[in-house]
Amino acid sequence: MNISKKELSKAQIEFTIEVSPEETKPYLIKAAEIISTEKSIAGFRPGKAPYDVVKKEVGEMTIYQHAADNIIGKTLYEVLEKELPNTDVVGSPQINIEKMAPDNPLVYKAIITLLPEVTLDDYSKIKVAKKDVKIDSKEIETILTNLQNIHAKETVKLGPLEKGDKVNVNFDVFVDGVAIEGGSSKNFPLVIGEGRFIPGFEEQIVGMSQNENKEFELRFPEDYHAKNLAGKLAKFKVEVKETFKRELPELNNDFAKTLGGYQTIEDVRKGIEHNLLHEAEEKENQKQEIEMLDELIKIAKFSELPESMIHAEAHKMIHELEHSIEHQGLKFEDYLKHLKKTEQELEKEILPEAKKRVQTALIARKVADQNKLWATDEEIDKELEEIKKVYGQSPEVADNLSSPGYRRYLATSLTNRKVIEHLKKEIIK
Repeated sequence: MNISKKELSKAQIEFTIEVSPEETKPYLIKAAEIISTEKSIAGFRPGKAPYDVVKKEVGEMTIYQHAADNIIGKTLYEVLEKELPNTDVVGSPQINIEKMAPDNPLVYKAIITLLPEVTLDDYSKIKVAKKDVKIDSKEIETILTNLQNIHAKETVKLGPLEKGDKVNVNFDVFVDGVAIEGGSSKNFPLVIGEGRFIPGFEEQIVGMSQNENKEFELRFPEDYHAKNLAGKLAKFKVEVKETFKRELPELNNDFAKTLGGYQTIEDVRKGIEHNLLHEAEEKENQKQEIEMLDELIKIAKFSELPESMIHAEAHKMIHELEHSIEHQGLKFEDYLKHLKKTEQELEKEILPEAKKRVQTALIARKVADQNKLWATDEEIDKELEEIKKVYGQSPEVADNLSSPGYRRYLATSLTNRKVIEHLKKEIIK
C-alpha cells in the first residue's frame, strides 16, 4: 500500500492511498461470495460459486464496486492508525475514488478533518455574579386571577354585554377596502376586559347583544407586531353570536380545596410562590451558565475551526427546530414561509450561534480532559436504568436505549453535566 499525505490546512489532511491488486484480492473474493449468495447462479449453491464464475455472470467491475467500501474502510483505518495515532478525527472522511479497474491498483483520496485544539487559560479568574431571585406578590395575584377565570361559572346572557362577560364573535377586518390576511374568524371566544384585541375593539363590543351586527373603524397601534398593519386605519365588521355571564369563584378556602392538595387559600399562594421561585431560579441558572460559557469562549484559543463542523452543527440546530415545530403539529415548510426565508437562508443566519456551540463543545471536552470528568461506565449504566424505568416499557424503546449510539449520546450528556457543575463551582460566586 502506497500512501501520500498533503496538509490542506491546519484542520484538514488529504491522503492519497494506493492499494495493490494483491491487497485487494481477499476483498474481491469475499465480495464475489456475497454476490453469489444474493444472486442465484445456475449449478451452484448460494455463496459457493467460484470467483471466475461470478465474474463471468455479473462482470468484474460489479465485484470491485461491491468490494470498494470494505477495501477503503479497512485500509483507511490502517493509514490513520499509522499516520495519525492518538489524533481525534471529526465526522466521516470525504472519499473520492480516483482509479478502480480490474488488475490495477485501487487509488482513492481521503480528506480527514481533525478535531481542533483548544488552549484554555486559567478560568478560575473569571467571575460571574450569582444573583438571588425574588417573586413579586403581583405575579402570585395574577396567577390566582387566572385560576379564577379558568374555574369561572358561565351562564347564557341575553342582555347587553358588559365588562367581564364572555362572547363568541364573527369578525372580518379590512384595510383600504381589502380583507387582510388572517383578519377573519368565526365564533372567536373573547372575554370583555382582557385586552386581547387592539385598543378600542372590546369597548366597541360593550353594549351589543346576541345576534347583533356592527361596523366600526379602529387604527392599528404604531408598534403593532405586523409591520404592514402598524398605524393603518381598519374597518371591522362584527357579529355577536353567543353571550355569557361569567361568575368568578371567591378566593377563599373552599376554592382552594377544589384545586387539589390544598386546604387554604394561603396554601395556594405559597404553592404558587414556590413554583414561581423554582422557575425563576432555573432561568437565572441558565442565564449564568450562558454568561459563564461566553466568558470561557473569550479566553479560549482555538486552532482552525473546520467549516464542516460549524455547518454540521447548523444542520443539527435546524433539525432540532424542525422536530420541535412538527411536535407542535405544525409544518416546517409553513414556518419557513412565515419567516419568509429558505432553509439555506435560515442556516446562514444561525451559523454564528452554531460556531458558539462548537466552541462550547470543544471547551467542555478540554475541561473534561484536564479534570478527568469523563462519564464512567457505571454512571452511564445507572442513568440508563433510571431512563428505562420511565421510558423503556416497549421493546422498541428499550432497544433504542440500549443501542451504542444512545450510549455515546448519554456519555456526552453526563460528561457535559459534570463539566458544567465543575465550572460553576469555579466561576459563579
